[in-house]
Amino acid sequence: MQSCTRPGYLLIGHGTRDLDGTKEFLQLGEVLGQLLAPAPVEACFLELQQPTIGEAWQRMVASNVDGIYAVPLLLFAAGHAKRDIPEELQAACDAAIGGSRGLPFVQTPPLQCHPKLLELSAIRAQQAIDAAGGVDRARTALVMVGRGSLDDGATAEMYRFSELRGQSLRPAVVRTGFVAMARPDLASVLDEVAQLPEIDTIVVQPHLLFQGDLNQRVMQMIDAAADRHRNRRWIAVDRLGPDPRLAQALIELAAEID
Repeated sequence: MQSCTRPGYLLIGHGTRDLDGTKEFLQLGEVLGQLLAPAPVEACFLELQQPTIGEAWQRMVASNVDGIYAVPLLLFAAGHAKRDIPEELQAACDAAIGGSRGLPFVQTPPLQCHPKLLELSAIRAQQAIDAAGGVDRARTALVMVGRGSLDDGATAEMYRFSELRGQSLRPAVVRTGFVAMARPDLASVLDEVAQLPEIDTIVVQPHLLFQGDLNQRVMQMIDAAADRHRNRRWIAVDRLGPDPRLAQALIELAAEID
């Protein structure tokens, strides 16, 4: 992509039926566009919402770009990063009209444990702790919540992210639980941590980008655990959200490819 003089950027989201989650993704697209101006930026979705990857590709072609950075907004490398998005990108490239067919493109890697993502995650946790007040970290557990994946590499990266977050927050205990497709399941982890005699406060942080059904499920599971273990203090951390740090991490991932 170094030979391109006018690259464009496709911000690719998974897609959700949740209107708030969709709005937050599009807000991140606006932030990314502001940071990358005057380079063209198009936000699009793998499924469930529009514009599709193919539609956004055609908009890029109309902007007269000579190369495309495909920037999937994915936390970890699993099926979407390894298979679904590359196939959609190649199909869009092959379906392009005339001289734009075969337009060079490169796909950036997932966020994984990018320093700016770790920074944003730590900020969200600290905001929740500050709002609660009076937290003794020596008697606090941090439970990081992953969506869950059948991909062993993605699961391992979630554990690594949790370990790094624990190093910054320095609670007494750090655990990782998953909502689906991986073990241990979140409900079991919450029950296990609540029964530790050295723990008074449990900080539960969903490692999720935006609002949606999954985030709501996590909050419901926290409420249920709090009802089962009323002798413990529970602090729920907010999602990451369309923060400029997230956009900057994506820009840095694209720059590293060059």
